[in-house]
Amino acid sequence: MARQDFDKSSKWLLQHHARGILFLGGIREVRQCRALQAEVVQPRRLPDGLLEVHLKGHKRPDRVVVEIATYAEQRVLAQALGDVSLVYQEFGEPPDLLVLVLRPKGKFRVGTSHSVRSRLGWSSLAGTWKVVELWELSADELLTANDVGLIPWVPLTSFDRRPEDIHPAGLPRADRATGADGGTDELPGRQAGANPPAVSQQSPARYSRRRKDHDRVSAYSAALSR
Repeated sequence: MARQDFDKSSKWLLQHHARGILFLGGIREVRQCRALQAEVVQPRRLPDGLLEVHLKGHKRPDRVVVEIATYAEQRVLAQALGDVSLVYQEFGEPPDLLVLVLRPKGKFRVGTSHSVRSRLGWSSLAGTWKVVELWELSADELLTANDVGLIPWVPLTSFDRRPEDIHPAGLPRADRATGADGGTDELPGRQAGANPPAVSQQSPARYSRRRKDHDRVSAYSAALSR
């Protein structure tokens, strides 16, 4: 259930603030991008997002697949390889894949490649991608980017002060901000921290960790509205 709970907010961010997610992956000069409906197989096996990105200096749009992993786990490698394979089957060329890992889990680190081989050894499948670990990013870099779509990710990054003491330069202290499409959306930081995960759906240890994350987001969002 924990993964499905997060998927709802990640889908929203991919639809409305894809530029911010590309920023996390190091892509800056984006002229235009839009989220595609990646209806290629059963929904449970779909990648979190498929973006059509128009970059400066590129004549054709690039397809970027986004996979968001709540924790660094072994299964992320199989999911990433499946994402590349699915989009390749649909469009006839491999996409670029960005894997965002939100939290560490033990000593395991999600690698940038994975391969599998058939039982008889006749066939193999391999893929590579870019991995970004949110806790390794600097909050200040996101805050100075002047992009409201980056705000929900700030509590998961590295910073050395209280959440309520943080404010992004150039962004208004308001409950509502201009969205990527020019409209007005609820501040993502507030929406992400609106409701903590249900304790009945998780183990006490996992609930405690997610509750701490929720409290950090809520405190940060409250500070923004002052």
